[in-house]
Amino acid sequence: FKEKKFKLVFILLSVINNALIDQCIEVRFAAATCAKNILATQSGHQFWEQSKNDPNGPDPMLMYLQPFRTAKQKVHELPVDKSSSPSENLDDGSLWIPQTGNHDTWLKTLTCALLDSGGVRSEVLQLIKPMCEVKTDFCQMVLPYLVHDILLNENDSPWQVLLSNHIKGFFNACCRMGSSSSRSTTPAIGDSETDSLPQAHMDKASRRTMLAVVDYLRKQKRHQLSTVWDDNFWLDLNYLEVALTAQSCAAHFTALLCTEIYADKIRSEEEELKRSSYKAARSLKFDETSQELTIFSLSNKSKEETGIGLQELLIDVYRSIGEPDSLYGCGGGKMLHPLARIRTYEHEVLWDKALVTYDIEMNLPVSTRQAGIVQALQNFGLCHILTTYLKGLEAENAEWCEELQEIRFQAAWRNMQWDHVPQCRDETSCPGYHESVYNALQSLKDQEFSAFHEVIKFARVKEVEELCKGSLESVYSLYPTLCRLQILGELETIGQLLSRSATCEALNEVHRKWQQQLQLLKDSDFTFQEPILAMRTVIQEMLIKREMDDQRKNFIKDALTEHLLQMAKLARAARNSQLAEKAIFQIKQHNPVGFGISTWQLEEAQVFWGKKE
Repeated sequence: FKEKKFKLVFILLSVINNALIDQCIEVRFAAATCAKNILATQSGHQFWEQSKNDPNGPDPMLMYLQPFRTAKQKVHELPVDKSSSPSENLDDGSLWIPQTGNHDTWLKTLTCALLDSGGVRSEVLQLIKPMCEVKTDFCQMVLPYLVHDILLNENDSPWQVLLSNHIKGFFNACCRMGSSSSRSTTPAIGDSETDSLPQAHMDKASRRTMLAVVDYLRKQKRHQLSTVWDDNFWLDLNYLEVALTAQSCAAHFTALLCTEIYADKIRSEEEELKRSSYKAARSLKFDETSQELTIFSLSNKSKEETGIGLQELLIDVYRSIGEPDSLYGCGGGKMLHPLARIRTYEHEVLWDKALVTYDIEMNLPVSTRQAGIVQALQNFGLCHILTTYLKGLEAENAEWCEELQEIRFQAAWRNMQWDHVPQCRDETSCPGYHESVYNALQSLKDQEFSAFHEVIKFARVKEVEELCKGSLESVYSLYPTLCRLQILGELETIGQLLSRSATCEALNEVHRKWQQQLQLLKDSDFTFQEPILAMRTVIQEMLIKREMDDQRKNFIKDALTEHLLQMAKLARAARNSQLAEKAIFQIKQHNPVGFGISTWQLEEAQVFWGKKE
């Protein structure tokens, strides 16, 4: 369809047509009402005639909608309420921000309030309220169309001011609800959010809904002569807050786009201010240095205006999408700011330098320092020092934040410390991933297979739910969840193996599948490979301790040696010499040095050669 109004009718009727077979009787009744009302309008009749006379044949949807048509002579025009100013109900701040975290109720209420406000001009949009009252997905789909239709009034109207204020307030609330201290320092396995990103206080679905509104508006022309740049400003928004909200929803490329719009807007404002200071008759000459807005000056300006660090946001976005070189393009390695230096060290796998910086920078938030030190110790392979540090933290803190509790469980299962006593859990909270893994391994060790399978099932459901919430804008952000699901799958396979008598043939089949899986991961970052390799090490160590048959025990030892040798090679290739050395040390524990040269001894020599020792 060439005309936008017919495109809109087609989109609405397509969704309504699908809703006619919904399982909920209320949704079916609302869909039937909307279909009948829309097809009775002038736009509905014109759409029907165009679709019926399409050269490619009529749309099959028309056959299903035929019972809802009215006779042509019954076409009626809707009374248009051309209200010049918004209603007071629409100017309620609580209407625009979810108050109780109930996304469905909030979205239905907001959409119906917009329909009742008198600002919607489209005759088909005015007739969709029955569907908006019963179906959240429909509200999410039509909200951008409603906002756009209202904004088609003249610019700077009370409607534009009201929508700008409240949508800007929504994004500001997202940023204010952020936690300043609960982000992991490991880019791949930790969350991909910055230290000031919104966490779970506002539903991610609500944030994505409002981001979809902004994205839709940007793609619509404001007027016939408007440029692509002009189309960014249907609403008066702070695009840095929009970028921060997008990053919290794993919409990393949207975050980059909004950050660029924010920076370009500041640059254009600076240039306009410079031009206005010259007289019209005088030729414009710009001092080249005065026109340079560096990443550092923009970052300082953004912190003054919004409290959001532009540079920190950019560094986090580039780390989230796995873009290695872009880190230096936004000031990594040059900035003296401690957090920027730490992110650079983490990117360059210089965990020793990151650890030193965390230790000496006392101005960083306490939780950020603690989580950073723990992650640096773990990635550097200092497991025993990490355990001692965690025990010290446990003695100091009566209550740990959720992230530190997860790190504590992770350290416990990696070091096979089964005497870790968890804190009393709130009845409303669920165990995290590493706590589930710890409980599963402990159940496996105690041969409580029923409890083991229950824990694995619960953990898998939680991870799949997390995967469903992910954004396909950057699949890199889905890798950590896929990595955790792979670990749970391998753990479940071992549980099934141990629940019956494990033969050498069965163990050999497991190792063969592990090798095949590792081949699939060979092009992945070592950050994703290492957790899987660590789990395999723990599993094989447990098998050796519980195995009574000498033949099977020797078989598992040989398999473990081969596995650790492979892990040492991968760690060395990833420039993580500390983990490579640790793997060689574990090999030595199971293989006393005898006569001759073993393959692992050659690898040991290469590890120390790489360390220049």
